[in-house]
Amino acid sequence: MPKLKPQEIAQRRREIVEAARRCFIRSGFHQTTTDEICREANITPGGLYHYFSGKDELIKAVVQAASENAVQLMRDAASESPAPRAALRRVGELFLRAFYEPDSASATRLDLEIWSEGLRNEDLLAIIHQSRAATRDSVAGVIREAVQRGEYTDRVDPVALANLFIAIYTGLRLGRLLGPNDVTPEAVLDALRMMVRGELIVHPQESPAPSNS
Repeated sequence: MPKLKPQEIAQRRREIVEAARRCFIRSGFHQTTTDEICREANITPGGLYHYFSGKDELIKAVVQAASENAVQLMRDAASESPAPRAALRRVGELFLRAFYEPDSASATRLDLEIWSEGLRNEDLLAIIHQSRAATRDSVAGVIREAVQRGEYTDRVDPVALANLFIAIYTGLRLGRLLGPNDVTPEAVLDALRMMVRGELIVHPQESPAPSNS
């Protein structure tokens, strides 16, 4: 194999990881073979093993790449919408759009497979934990900035709120997979906005003062 520059190696690794992800989404990672990945990535088995030791390492790389994409999404939203609350709204819109991507259900099935495998594989579980923590920390960073700028109350725990947002997103994905017609992401997002704005509780109007007449 000809000697490649570091940036060329990094680019080829990304291409192989994306090819593996497409195969995993299409067939499930247990059913996907390295030969299938090689065909998808247009690479020989020998070439594949030059970059990755095997399918297990590719699975970990797919998880890490998904986390890096989520973190980059947060950075892009923050750069496009300097105000933290606006950035969070932008992220909500992008996540909402993700529900309607053609491979949304298949991507959720793949995550379920990976999470299930992680419960049996400590090394993979550690990668999953690190990836989710990176995503959570990027969301918490935007919330923390909103607190510092006085947009959110300083009583909020940025990490706890970030965990809540991620749990809601994960739950919505699973809900859509188990019952596609039972969950309307837009309605859930509207309900979440009402909750964040404190609009769920009805405050009775004060009774008018009694008349002296």
